Amino acid sequence: LSLQAVTEPGDWVVVENPCFYGALQALERLRLKALSVATDVREGIDLTALEVALQNYPVKACWLMTNGQNPLGFTLSAEKKAALVALLARYNVMLIEDDVYSELYFGREKPLPAKFWDRQEMTLHCSSFSKCLV
Repeated sequence: LSLQAVTEPGDWVVVENPCFYGALQALERLRLKALSVATDVREGIDLTALEVALQNYPVKACWLMTNGQNPLGFTLSAEKKAALVALLARYNVMLIEDDVYSELYFGREKPLPAKFWDRQEMTLHCSSFSKCLV
């Protein structure tokens, strides 16, 4: 639903590499183009590579998992989340924050979503009660 709200068939959407296979299936079903951006096992999405992609393609949205990324399992640092939100705002690109696993966090303090740093309403925060229930 978030993709349908901010894109039209043929639009470019940034995804992590690797990303959750369901994201690719959703993009294909909606006839959207996936733009894969390098993602580090520990640090998450490469913001420099993301900016290059934003400069070279008319990206409409980024679909990223900021907490407990599937399949790699990393959580972006607070600093990186803030930088990500600022970068996407500069290019007027919506962030679809797939935050379905944050409720499963087992540390002392649950990490904040990237949405926390969004002051321009450019982030659609998505979570999943059913995954937590299971």
